[in-house]
Amino acid sequence: MPAPPAFLTTVEERGRQLVVHRCAVAAAAGVAVGMGLAEARALLPGHEVIAETWDARRDHEALGAMARWAYRFAPLVALDPPDGLWLDVTGCGPLFQGEERLLEALVTGITRHRVAARGAIASTTGCAWARARYGSRAREVVPAGAEGAALAALPLVALRLPADAVEVLEEVGVDDAGRLAALPRVEVAARFPEVVLRRLDQALGRADEPLVAFRPPAALRVTRTFAGPVRSFEAVRDATRALVDALAAQLETRALGALALEATLTRSDAPPVTIERALSRRSADARHLWALLAPAIEDANLGYGVDAIELTATRTGPRRPADAPSFADDDDGAGPEPERAVAELLDALAGRLGPARIVRVEAVASHVPEAAFRRVPVLGAADAAAGGRSASGPRVIVGPSDRPSLLLAAPEPVEVLDDGEGAEEEDEGAAADGEGRGPRDGDEVVVPARFRWRGATFEGVEAGGAERIAPRWWEAEAGPFPAGERAYVVATTAAGRRLWMFLETASRRWFVHGEWA
Repeated sequence: MPAPPAFLTTVEERGRQLVVHRCAVAAAAGVAVGMGLAEARALLPGHEVIAETWDARRDHEALGAMARWAYRFAPLVALDPPDGLWLDVTGCGPLFQGEERLLEALVTGITRHRVAARGAIASTTGCAWARARYGSRAREVVPAGAEGAALAALPLVALRLPADAVEVLEEVGVDDAGRLAALPRVEVAARFPEVVLRRLDQALGRADEPLVAFRPPAALRVTRTFAGPVRSFEAVRDATRALVDALAAQLETRALGALALEATLTRSDAPPVTIERALSRRSADARHLWALLAPAIEDANLGYGVDAIELTATRTGPRRPADAPSFADDDDGAGPEPERAVAELLDALAGRLGPARIVRVEAVASHVPEAAFRRVPVLGAADAAAGGRSASGPRVIVGPSDRPSLLLAAPEPVEVLDDGEGAEEEDEGAAADGEGRGPRDGDEVVVPARFRWRGATFEGVEAGGAERIAPRWWEAEAGPFPAGERAYVVATTAAGRRLWMFLETASRRWFVHGEWA
């Protein structure tokens, strides 16, 4: 089995290539930060060494993309360059069923993008920073009031002290945060730099440490102002098309793609006309953007003239190669041509028919069949795909192995002709309602031997895959199961059709709820 590749990033210093970052494979082989590239290669025999020049700007942009992604977990996110984030999750725990599950979802989400991550939650930023970087666990929640114990055994660098302060403290035998906290404050203030006590107090909650929130860049905007009101439709159309080209050029320059556009026509005699268009995938293609706006521009009421036109990309995201991870979301806007064609078709249909009419079906973690899916707009699906994942952990989605490929909009009653005990149904009124002898609670579910559904008669039924589904207790009065528990089975007819049927245990009536196509 070939050895895994090793990834290094380097900088040039005095004619030498020095390692500034290394992957876990390289670190395990003994490669250290500051080591020469030639020496690092010597420590990795048999490994393919992939070295790349470190680009601080790209790192900062990637950290910003990660911060935008992390806003789904907290109302405030701050950067901790070069490789960290602060999140103020105060009060957010109940939304994720506890802070432990919030942290699990956050770290799992980052690692899903092939980035190693550690995290900690504490009541002070200094304690959370220290435990995340120097704690024994990759995920940890420090109880309120336990900051001192959590910091005691950590090295002084965990307090974010400068190297010269750490060196001075270690010279007098203070080599961890616990020993530092035990020293008299008067002596620490007199003998050591001011930053020592300040960092210690911030970690223990004795001093405030405000965070500077990360704000994404402002929306891209281009404007055209006329010398006077323009009444010519051709002039307005040509000016808008020129703005589309200018906006597309800005998107290309910044390696971004638009997910939503807004065009505003300022009229001299009336309120402005606002045209909004959303996209299903990020795009910087001027032709496609203009195709979305052109029909609305053609139908716009120019009044007595247009004074100005403003075009804004209200939502954007980075466009990356399909195999590269992105924290903005998982779609990249630069996929194969068939995928682009489908995306452009969806955008065009939504522009013509309205965004609410173009939807897709999304699975939802629910044991109730009627609630196991939802319809979401296709436009903006790239953003929603990432945000729609369950933030409390991996979603449990019912798959095609145990659910039918066709789920009826509403369960349909069947007419029982033979209940399986050899007796023909005598009560025609009851048969019409789908009533029949069924198992009492706790008995085995026995599908009727003969029944009629949608005008066809089915017989020779074999059943399997018994499953009882109860209503959600918090919606017992108005939920999807007004009659209570259902006993589901997979019924295979003599003709080979597989139906998903259930017995409503309260009314003793049989229904068909789906079918495997």
